[in-house]
Amino acid sequence: MCLHELSLGRGREEEFVIMEASDDTIQTTRQLFRKVPPAHYTFEIKDFTSLVEAKIGNYETNNFEIGGYNWKLVLYPNGVEKGGDGTGSDHVSLFLAVAKPEDISVGWEVNAYVNFFVFDQLRDRFLLIQDANGTLWRFHKMKSEWGFTDFLPHNVLNDPSSGYIVDNRCIFGVEVFISKNSLKGESILMVKEPKNGSYLWKIDNYSTLVSSKSVTSNTFSVENRKWKIELYPKGDSRSMGTHLSVFLTYVGPHPIPPKQRLMPKATLRIRDQVDDNHFEMTVGTNWFDTSAKSWGHSNFMSLSTLTDSSKGYLVTDSLIVEVIVHHMFFVNDFS
Repeated sequence: MCLHELSLGRGREEEFVIMEASDDTIQTTRQLFRKVPPAHYTFEIKDFTSLVEAKIGNYETNNFEIGGYNWKLVLYPNGVEKGGDGTGSDHVSLFLAVAKPEDISVGWEVNAYVNFFVFDQLRDRFLLIQDANGTLWRFHKMKSEWGFTDFLPHNVLNDPSSGYIVDNRCIFGVEVFISKNSLKGESILMVKEPKNGSYLWKIDNYSTLVSSKSVTSNTFSVENRKWKIELYPKGDSRSMGTHLSVFLTYVGPHPIPPKQRLMPKATLRIRDQVDDNHFEMTVGTNWFDTSAKSWGHSNFMSLSTLTDSSKGYLVTDSLIVEVIVHHMFFVNDFS
């Protein structure tokens, strides 16, 4: 055993770091005294000697709730040896356990910092015992209890001058501080040159559509997502009467989930049907999500350019609109 005394200053009288070594493990505990009682749970043993002499193995407290989870304390009055029978050790063992370990499902876990206590009845103070390294204990299906095999030596506990047992009465306690997982982040997937990444929309009898507020293409699929091209022959509300407006619109197959967003990096194009001097603009700086399902350009092409016969955009009253998706970005937020 290694005993190291530290000066703590006002409010704490003394602190110890204790290492208890067995054949294959080393337990290191930090021990200090404080006046404030345990914040969460205490239990009193009124006849400790009889409990030890009965060699009952272990005593489990009633269940109690801390941090939204149910727990119990497990005390081994005669300690836990390698065989786990709770007899023959020169220490008391104390553990915090999940109340009903048989109900724990695979994947369930709780992480917690734990403080154990013994009450010094002579000096009205508590001995606090905790992991010296500040380890966050992980409770889960395969490990449903944590604590100290060598919690407190019998010769210390039974020493009348220690104050831990007075009139054969002693008090233990525990504090449990749950570490909530508040991790936030995201994962991103980029698909280069997605399958079926281009779509051609030929609009015949275009002049008959000029009076329409907007027209839409048939639905097409890119990376299992469905899209449409939306076109405003006389411009949308921001470019009415001056420009042709063109947008790429998400239509399914399902609404975009709240924690997901996607962005196609694409080219929107009006084809030059004479000289292949196509007019194009890009889409790919804005995300499609629950609140934004359509992105494009209000001022895509001036109406004077569109109707200029020398440009080759309108030929025999037909217009060809094309979209080419170069990359598809998918982002999932997790928290």
